[in-house]
Amino acid sequence: MLQLIQEYIEKLKKVDEQLERLTSDRNVIETELTALSNAINNQSESFGRIISFSHDCVFILDRNCRFTYASISGAQLFGLKQMDMIGKNWRELKLSKEMMIPFEAYLKTVFMLGIPTSQVTRAVFPYGIRYLEYFLNPVFNKHHVVDAVFSVVRDVTQRKESETVQKQLTIQYLDESQRLQQMIDTAPMAILTVDRDGFIIASNQLAAELLPDITDKLKMVINSHLDAGGLDDSDEALIARALNGEEINGFFRQDRNKSFLISAYPIKEYNTDNIVGAIAYYQDISELENLRNEYARLDRLKLIGEMAAGVAHEIRNPMTVVKGYLQVLTNKAEPDLQERYSIIMNELNRIDTIVTDFLSLARNKTVTKEICNLNNIIAGTFPLLQADAAESGIEIKLNLAEVVPELLLNEKEIKQVLFNLSRNSIQAMQPKGLLRIETKVSANAVKLIVADNGCGIEADYLNKIFDPFFTTKDTGTGLGLAICQSIVERHAGKIEVQSKVGKGTSFFITFPTSEKNLMN
Repeated sequence: MLQLIQEYIEKLKKVDEQLERLTSDRNVIETELTALSNAINNQSESFGRIISFSHDCVFILDRNCRFTYASISGAQLFGLKQMDMIGKNWRELKLSKEMMIPFEAYLKTVFMLGIPTSQVTRAVFPYGIRYLEYFLNPVFNKHHVVDAVFSVVRDVTQRKESETVQKQLTIQYLDESQRLQQMIDTAPMAILTVDRDGFIIASNQLAAELLPDITDKLKMVINSHLDAGGLDDSDEALIARALNGEEINGFFRQDRNKSFLISAYPIKEYNTDNIVGAIAYYQDISELENLRNEYARLDRLKLIGEMAAGVAHEIRNPMTVVKGYLQVLTNKAEPDLQERYSIIMNELNRIDTIVTDFLSLARNKTVTKEICNLNNIIAGTFPLLQADAAESGIEIKLNLAEVVPELLLNEKEIKQVLFNLSRNSIQAMQPKGLLRIETKVSANAVKLIVADNGCGIEADYLNKIFDPFFTTKDTGTGLGLAICQSIVERHAGKIEVQSKVGKGTSFFITFPTSEKNLMN
């Protein structure tokens, strides 16, 4: 019995020891819980102070859209106090439907999907319209279920206004840029801009048409000119000189069949005057140059015509006497001298022909014009042309329009044009060559075409072939084509030429059929 009592006492001691240990562990746990609780309270207070100092509005909401927390600035946003908002939803607080209905929809989406979101909304307050940006972030519990939503609301009215102003300025800038580009594109000159390295950064449509060879590969070339000082007068050198600070005004350049006035200027920064690029203007003055050359040609023709009219009488009178005496001497001369007299007579006739050609160059020469049919004139000269062509082994083909309108022409002068052009073509061809004479009718003109498949004319000569005394022949006077042009212009017409070396040459003569031109 005693033994049982002792065993029971021993068990009581052990239980007492366990209770002492449990009491000690409880005290430790309670101490740790108290410390943890104090830390949490301190963190909460710190978090509250941080939020209270922040300009952002902070809210915590539950699934029923009730505010479980609201910062001071958050409550002030709606003109309320913190404690007025806690435990209430926006309907109870009578907040703006315009803002809160979309807000509630996004809030439910965050609870459902657990994904953060942000939006910008427009809100109307008694003190005015504001733009608010709100961020909704899910708060998960230990079961990974969204238990609340942490929301930060920020007033972005100033930013929104700045964006609006920036957008308006951007639209205005784009409008101004488009207007400027349209002005540049419609400018009657080629314009291109290069950066400091010589790359083309802007150009108008006319630049692409007039300057197809200038591309951004100019960089290497311009840099070489910059290093060399840009001493030559190429396009690249002119732009390089502008990049070096030089202003170039009205530099004349002729390229192929185009004439340009080139100006180039450096582009500088507004405040520093540092050169950041260059701009070049190419003004096409080809038409002006052609007019200037045409006026010069007409002046030469006028001078030649006046000279021919003045000296023709003085030359022909003594020539008539010389030819008369020469004919008498030829009749009385010995047979061996008659051939020499014949050579002299031929040369006198040649002089007479040259004087006649001089007179034909006179633009103000008075000629009698009559209503004629161009096809009939061609048909009348065809036998003579065919005879000349046959001597050189040349074939002539006629391709005349079936019906051509009547024209006011001087038949003799039109025949002279046909003879001059045809004989030039015959001389330019080898045996078995082909000469084509055609007429075509358009709405207000009749076109005469004389074409061959001869040797062609060098491109460098095409602009000179109508100049008086210009010839590539050893025995030519250089007056034939000048006479043709003078005659055509006296008939209010136009003569043009197309030629390719080794392929042949074609002359196109256009006679107007309008009543006004016929009257002229």
